[in-house]
Amino acid sequence: MQMSNNFKIVILEDDTFFGNLLKNYLMSNDYENIELYHDEDVFLSSIKKEPTLLILDHHLIHSTGLDVLEKIKEKIPSLQFIYLSGQEYSHIAIKALRLGALEYIEKDRNSFINLKRTLDEFSQTNKSSQLMN
Repeated sequence: MQMSNNFKIVILEDDTFFGNLLKNYLMSNDYENIELYHDEDVFLSSIKKEPTLLILDHHLIHSTGLDVLEKIKEKIPSLQFIYLSGQEYSHIAIKALRLGALEYIEKDRNSFINLKRTLDEFSQTNKSSQLMN
């Protein structure tokens, strides 16, 4: 049995169905501490404790994920994030990666598998760094 991953994950996804599907998928894979937001304004105003990891969509209700990143990075410069988007445009992926994305994952039939792989790698790195401290 795999140990649960207790670090905090925040998902910002405007598509309610996809966001819930993503949250349930992660919970079924032993990621338990997950908050889901559908509105970036609510997310920005209610984020009190620094998440360990942010999973961020590109097209949001009032702006883009890149806009949110610029705002949240002012408050939490060291924030780790994964950009998960249906955008196929390379300039968006490049900008997200330049802003520090751990990974840019395109929403397609492999996106959940790719996300789990990235989260598992992040989890191992996170656990290793905690052991060293």
